[in-house]
Amino acid sequence: MDTCFLTWLVGFIEGDGSFWTRDTNVGSKWSFDSQTKRAEFDITQKADNIKLLQYIQVKLGFGQITTFSKDGD
Repeated sequence: MDTCFLTWLVGFIEGDGSFWTRDTNVGSKWSFDSQTKRAEFDITQKADNIKLLQYIQVKLGFGQITTFSKDGD
């Protein structure tokens, strides 16, 4: 993978990204079960930047882009 892209991506993620986990077993939200925990990564951008998100998705070879409206924006 392109080292320049990865260097840029790390900086971009530090400003606009987050890493978190979710539990696929809703009933076990207070206990850690490595069988049901999933790592998640999120970048939130305005819809104007959808081409940038698509570029990142293509370069990484994975990911999902979801759009939503927040307070009419």
